[in-house]
Amino acid sequence: MSDKNSNEIKLPWFKTLFGHFDLLLGANFSAWAVCLIFTTIETLLFAASGNMAACASDVYNQNHFCNVNLLSALGVRIVIIFWECMFVRNWIEKINKQTKLTIKNTFLPNIKDVKIFALWVAYILTLAIAVGAMYLLYVRVPNPDWHIELLYFASIAWLFLVPLVALRFCCYGGAAALGYPLPKISEVWKRTSGNGIKLCLSLIILIIIGLFAGTNVARFAQQIRHVDSLLKALEIEYIIILVKMIIIALAANFCYMQYTLLFGSKNNDKTK
Repeated sequence: MSDKNSNEIKLPWFKTLFGHFDLLLGANFSAWAVCLIFTTIETLLFAASGNMAACASDVYNQNHFCNVNLLSALGVRIVIIFWECMFVRNWIEKINKQTKLTIKNTFLPNIKDVKIFALWVAYILTLAIAVGAMYLLYVRVPNPDWHIELLYFASIAWLFLVPLVALRFCCYGGAAALGYPLPKISEVWKRTSGNGIKLCLSLIILIIIGLFAGTNVARFAQQIRHVDSLLKALEIEYIIILVKMIIIALAANFCYMQYTLLFGSKNNDKTK
């Protein structure tokens, strides 16, 4: 990598494409312990709140507690998302050997978790912009004048690029999890310039792995149609959440790798 203060940084191909997988495979005991602990507690939270996947089965929900209140279910999922943001912070801290595996370090929420959650909400809003653009194109009444039609399409279509542009700032997730100041937008833009293809390919590989894992988990989860036992339901729920946590860990690695490649492993930039 070039000097951090230079205008251009060339990211290494192999580390950019596969570094987050290397971090997953080489994660230490504390990181994997955090993954298993958070998976177990999230499974119990879903079970206690009546929001397990097995509740989609008529066979199961007729004999066990399942939540039918939509607002309550939404509230539970918001809590779970924040819980997963805590997992992201803990995972990056552990693979970076920044904190030890203690109750205080692991389960006490802090400002890092709030920042990660805020960044997650911000990215969801960028996706909402793209969805809004799609809706505007869907409900429009075609204009017989092709000049006006082309102008309308051009003025709306660029909104689809907003989520893609936002991906250039994934390093913010790594910075937030490590407790470092978020780099300036202009600085991130400058340092990611010329590395778009590498970062995009790295994300595509991550998405392919995620889709492959998700497809197989969905097939596995089909067992819930015949589940009547709470123990069996907990077993299925645990496996589903464990796979989800591993995918989240990979995404966290992606953000962490992007930060370390662009700004170094230490926070020497003093960026605000």
